[in-house]
Order: sequence, then structure tokens, then C-alpha cells
Amino acid sequence: MTADIEQIMFRVRHENVETIVRTRQGAYRSLMQLLNDTIFLDDFGQCGGTGRCGTCLVEVEWADGVSHPKERNEESTLGNLCKSHPFMRLACQIDIDLRLQNARVRISQEELL
Repeated sequence: MTADIEQIMFRVRHENVETIVRTRQGAYRSLMQLLNDTIFLDDFGQCGGTGRCGTCLVEVEWADGVSHPKERNEESTLGNLCKSHPFMRLACQIDIDLRLQNARVRISQEELL
């Protein structure tokens, strides 16, 4: 079945609580939107997804172990935040696709900033 292939499951850790998130490929424009809709984060993604504010900073442990390419304004914004770790990302710049399958996402602005 095609529907099973498109289903995506990954774990999100925020404030010492781990949540399993289930979604479908393309259901949201970005990880930032999905997290805001499912976890209801305060002050997360203040620029609305342009990749310029850095308030949607997350650490992603990809299941395949590969740091996926950063796009758009993300490299510049992460550089301004002095975040050069390859797994630090802006959630607004991460598409909801099969690369998220079995990933682990950590949200903690206090620890990451």
C-alpha cells in the first residue's frame, strides 16, 4: 500500500518529555509547522519559516546517520548563532519527507542557544 510507505514516524524530545510524532509525507510545509501544531511551542519560529531568526533551532539525529544538506538562509543563520555542529538545524528548513523516518529531534532553546 502506498499510504504505508508515506507514513513517517520520529521522536521529539522537549523539556525532558519524549513524544512519538506520526505524520505523512508532505502533510506540513516544514518540521517547524508540524512541531508547532503538535507540541504547541512558545516563541518557536518567530520569523514564520524564512530561516532568519533561529528560534526554531533543533538538533536532529537522522536515522541514516547523515547530516542532510542545509538550504536557503539556514547556513548563514546557524553561523550567526555560532552553531556549526552538523546536526543543528532550523526546523523551518526541514521538509516533512521520508528522511525524517526514525529520526530523533531535540528541542530545547535554553540548551541549544
